[in-house]
Amino acid sequence: MKIALIIFRIGPSHGSILQTYALYTVLKRMGHSVTIFDRQPGLDLKSTFIGCVSRIKHRLIGDYYGPVFYSGDYSRKSMAHINGFINKYLAKDVESFRSAKALQRLLKNRYDAYIVGSDQTWRPKYVYDIYYYFLGFLPIHSKAKRIAYAPSFGVDDWEYDEIQTMRCKELAQLFDAISVREQSGVALCKKYLDKDAVHVLDPTLLLKREDYETLLPYRSFDEEHYIAYSVLDDSEKTQEVLEFIRLELKLPLRRINKSSFNERGNNVEPAIEDWLMGIRDADFIVTDSFHATVFSIIFNRPFLTIGNRGRGLSRFSSILNFVGLHDRLFLGDYSNSQPLLSDNIDWDIVNQRLDIHRQLSIKFIENSMSQKAV
Repeated sequence: MKIALIIFRIGPSHGSILQTYALYTVLKRMGHSVTIFDRQPGLDLKSTFIGCVSRIKHRLIGDYYGPVFYSGDYSRKSMAHINGFINKYLAKDVESFRSAKALQRLLKNRYDAYIVGSDQTWRPKYVYDIYYYFLGFLPIHSKAKRIAYAPSFGVDDWEYDEIQTMRCKELAQLFDAISVREQSGVALCKKYLDKDAVHVLDPTLLLKREDYETLLPYRSFDEEHYIAYSVLDDSEKTQEVLEFIRLELKLPLRRINKSSFNERGNNVEPAIEDWLMGIRDADFIVTDSFHATVFSIIFNRPFLTIGNRGRGLSRFSSILNFVGLHDRLFLGDYSNSQPLLSDNIDWDIVNQRLDIHRQLSIKFIENSMSQKAV
């Protein structure tokens, strides 16, 4: 089958790129031909000019050392290390475009199915065009299959306005099969879109540890023991948690995301492989990231996840409840987390539960491609 995979746009996010890689890999292994649709925001000359002027100003006063001239949200330098993974494993099947006209040219390839991929593709505030992620660009009479695999609303509450709700409800009725990444998403689909949905795993969990091991060297760092942390929000609370755990475990801290700078002071995200190895080889992981939590589970590494209500907790609670590790998500007094700092997780049970849900999730994909669409 010829498939168009509609993804959250490619950017400096390890988790987002890896979930694209995982779903792409699973579909390819099933024997399908896959083209990845990477729709980037359209060029806005006015905002690009204003951004350049602002960066020049901050370069002059000395509080910014990054590149001045670039369009879009992400500079090329910020993607420099991540691009190695993209170029090696995905690029040959990626179609990046900005305009509706370019999209229409792609549609002339007549795909058999359009699959809306995972991440927060169904969260209006995180995407530039919510209707695109409900396949609103397809003609209503199109015979191509419309499938949603694990898109996320991000939060438990409904963030769509009245017009968005009405239009997306209409588009949802055209789907042959819908699955979502969180249990709360099942209820949101039923209540606001009048559509039944299935709760499935994030795409990264469709692959096994051995699949990711093949991407990585044997060891990542010289340190024999360390605490890895992958943090998106550098809050005072987060720093307190990290210091508490450092003192309790008596191990050095190593940040595996962000804060990697080249000689010109440009922020350069670490390579996908380095980020994965940082988790795989750690004695313990502390994170507020969903996908760092996921890969801690995949690599069977003890971890604690710092909850952030503003970013949404549903995706964390869904996967942790799936595998029986809900106590690893904490929101309050971190000093009570001391019993969780030892590796007392029964990974055999976790892996068994994960394997059951993995099989069910893959079965959803297989059935949605056949005449058994749900």
